[in-house]
Amino acid sequence: MPTYEFKCPADHASQVRFPMAEVPSSIDCPDCSIRARRVYRAPHLGRASAPGYEALGAAERSAHEPDVVTRLPHGGAGGGSHGHQHGGGYTTNPLHQKLPRP
Repeated sequence: MPTYEFKCPADHASQVRFPMAEVPSSIDCPDCSIRARRVYRAPHLGRASAPGYEALGAAERSAHEPDVVTRLPHGGAGGGSHGHQHGGGYTTNPLHQKLPRP
């Protein structure tokens, strides 16, 4: 059963457990009996999948040890499968012809 946080206007915080289908938007504050409103927060996810943990670890490592790019991705500049010809970066996509020119 999830735990929900409620806070009254007098800044008393209380945590109460309710079934998901029965959680109210407000309760009577157990400290002062003033109506306390539910505080909405991001859910606490206690368990994640293996790819989720890998993504979190990679994001944390990149904050302190960012990857350094030493070469262009395969295909090089102007190459690849995005409709670009080799050279001046001219596109053959007819939709790009409608874009404003610098």
